Amino acid sequence: MKLINTFRKNIWANYFVLFTRLLMGFAFIPSGLIKLYGKPFSLLPKTDPVGYFFDAMYHTGIYWNFLGICQLLAAFLLMSQKYANLGAVLFLGIIVNIVLITYGVGFGNTTIISFLMLLAVTGLLLWDYQKFALLFEDFAYNKNVQIDNDLISKKWNTYGFSIFTFFTLWCSLPYIIKDIHRFSVFYVLVPFIIVSTSFIYILYTDFPQFKSNKK
Repeated sequence: MKLINTFRKNIWANYFVLFTRLLMGFAFIPSGLIKLYGKPFSLLPKTDPVGYFFDAMYHTGIYWNFLGICQLLAAFLLMSQKYANLGAVLFLGIIVNIVLITYGVGFGNTTIISFLMLLAVTGLLLWDYQKFALLFEDFAYNKNVQIDNDLISKKWNTYGFSIFTFFTLWCSLPYIIKDIHRFSVFYVLVPFIIVSTSFIYILYTDFPQFKSNKK
């Protein structure tokens, strides 16, 4: 774990973890909303093993909605930064199921993508290994142990919450506006501009912090 401790002292490694948390959270928002709004995930026919499986899950009703809530909760916790370690644990349970399902039904390249997501969330769990290690050791021995916090500023907590809220509302538009496909370029371009510019701006405002960390 010495290697992880070394990386935790590197500000750019901290920002890589921050970006990974946001990216993983983004991935679960659209798929979570589909289930929350009670819409089918796949348009494949029932004669296809993949289509048959997802159609069966879709018709479970409340369980389908529950899966969506879990995905959105995992996304929120990850993107919040403050509770990212809890989000990683929840994300792990979900993504392991997705990997096994996609492999079992032969979902093509989706299996590879989900496996890469599994590797990413495993990395996030290792990043916070100090917080989880306390669960397996004697409290009396560890009560004075100092846990290294991320070097990123607290403003990213607010940013993560804001971006999660924005994306959740934005990705809900197709369920509210039926003809949203007519504005597909606008629908994709607006969140890209907002997220990229806000991310770069907050990163830029943190540069004085970079200098202070080097002293």
